[in-house]
Amino acid sequence: MSLDLTRMVDALAIGLAIEIDPTVVENIRAAAGRHEQPLIMKLPNATAGIEIQPSGRLRPVRMYDAANGEDMDALLPADLMRQVQLLTVKSRDHAAELLAPMITPGAYPSRSEFQSVFRWSALVEGLSYALGAGLLASLDQLREPARVEAYDDLYSSKVVQRYYEISHIMAHLTLMSSDATAMPEMAAPGACQEEWTPSLGFTRERTVWLAAAGAKSAAAFGPAMIESYVRALGASRHAIRIFDALFGLAAIALRHEDVRERVLRAVISHAEISARQLVDDVAAAALAYRSAIDILKCPPRDRQVTAALARVGWKGDNEGDGLASPEAFRLDPMEVGPDGKMLGFSVLPSMLSASPGQHYPRSKSRVFRLKLSEKELSRIMRRAWPSS
Repeated sequence: MSLDLTRMVDALAIGLAIEIDPTVVENIRAAAGRHEQPLIMKLPNATAGIEIQPSGRLRPVRMYDAANGEDMDALLPADLMRQVQLLTVKSRDHAAELLAPMITPGAYPSRSEFQSVFRWSALVEGLSYALGAGLLASLDQLREPARVEAYDDLYSSKVVQRYYEISHIMAHLTLMSSDATAMPEMAAPGACQEEWTPSLGFTRERTVWLAAAGAKSAAAFGPAMIESYVRALGASRHAIRIFDALFGLAAIALRHEDVRERVLRAVISHAEISARQLVDDVAAAALAYRSAIDILKCPPRDRQVTAALARVGWKGDNEGDGLASPEAFRLDPMEVGPDGKMLGFSVLPSMLSASPGQHYPRSKSRVFRLKLSEKELSRIMRRAWPSS
């Protein structure tokens, strides 16, 4: 985990270093002999590159865009490489400062803080996802102590608080990679890949905001995950696992319209099978299926449910706090919404249409509205992880 973070800081520092000095940009273009054409420079120890326009404007690019670029090590003469390396060392502290609000327990980034890193997401998204996925193991170790603490009024909620701090750090790192286009190439975390889905680490915590991060993750993995989700759906006997599988499938289908009918057919087929199986909460499972089928059948123009959005306090404009509402941090995506469907499915289209930056409040002064009290944290923990 520390190695992924170090690499993430290094990749971000290179971008910042090149950007900070216009003469370096000019010298790099001169070294490449480029005057009127864009130059793509592949970065060392990173699966990405930087495109330098004739105007000097920089654009981070993913590896498939950088495939025909020039390796930085081979491109730069020794004196220019030393200059870039020196600037990179100086930029590392700034890169670490930019990442701090997303990786520090108890901290929470504002929209501008998140976007200051997200604009470089092509350089760091793979590392960011790997770092976030690695936190699942920490959550697994903390879950039982946190659950015990949540049910015992004599205990403080320190472990519960730590548990949700890690959950939100994992969400920040996942949202950083939510525009990635090569997510299926990333290995699934955990020992048992058959039981893993990219959204489960978030949906199982049963808050709307974390579920939104799960939806973005599922959509980023895309159609390559459909069969995995369908298998998970067929094997699930717990309502939350059924919700997760349906939620992930719906997220993929709404983001990738060409597979929507395929997903809908699979969900309807499993709904008929599920009706004859024993599950831990029959009513919740039935509602999850009905909610998923309804949103998958709904034409794009009719998908926004105004009453459900009001319930979670979300507004679609860029001037407001977007998805970073107090309600979204507290409400259960499996609760029955104003339209009679599960709340998570009703607001799923808005989750997917929002930019990653809209998951964050418009200013640092607005972050305090999202902070959960010890009692709220314990209540959410009991909701997500019952005592039996």
